[in-house]
Amino acid sequence: MKNNILTMKKKELLKVILNSKSIMNKSIILELVYNNYLDNYICKITTKEIHIKCPTLIKSNSMTGNEQFIRILDNFITYSLNIFNNTELINNIISLCIKNDKNKILLTKKYFSDNKNIKFFNTEFNKMIVSNFYNNCQILKTEINDLLIKIGINIDEINLENYEDLKKLVNLLEELCFVNRNRYGVVALFEVITKDNYKMFSMQYELLLTNYYNNRGFIKEYRKFKEKTCMYI
Repeated sequence: MKNNILTMKKKELLKVILNSKSIMNKSIILELVYNNYLDNYICKITTKEIHIKCPTLIKSNSMTGNEQFIRILDNFITYSLNIFNNTELINNIISLCIKNDKNKILLTKKYFSDNKNIKFFNTEFNKMIVSNFYNNCQILKTEINDLLIKIGINIDEINLENYEDLKKLVNLLEELCFVNRNRYGVVALFEVITKDNYKMFSMQYELLLTNYYNNRGFIKEYRKFKEKTCMYI
């Protein structure tokens, strides 16, 4: 019975996605649906509409539950792409980030384009992006703490409920990915550390952070560029 409901709701969601001309990241979203990464969400999408004043995916004054879900997901992907500017990386990590949506923001009925909700969505999006990195740094603290301190991060003082701390971690993560752009190991920054992969992750984190520290002169100039071009989140 549950599988039948999921199949039906997935077909309804796919219909909205395929018929929409407003989705920016349609191929990524379709891949998430087809690979079953969104099943837990799809089952919980309600039929409750939200009423708005500006155009929606289908250019009306209201959005269905499916339209609202797609809109938030689409904007989360765009938000992530704007930070990392790497489509290949986003394709590899987006499903990992979605699993960190502890507050089920993708199901919220808050309207994304309402300026009053900007900080709310940015905060929750940032949590989804950095949660695994933060948790892994805590777990690997014995191995990498000296490196973190050298690059200006005291992981014990980082609070994921603090907006500025979140931005600090997101910007560090972006810089780590940029400096280590051609290294496959960057995906480990977004994955969950386990007993089985602990040794590999310890090695990868130490390698990525060391390369970051060794390029601190470049990072300093890169930060000037980001400030000049308003690339900081």
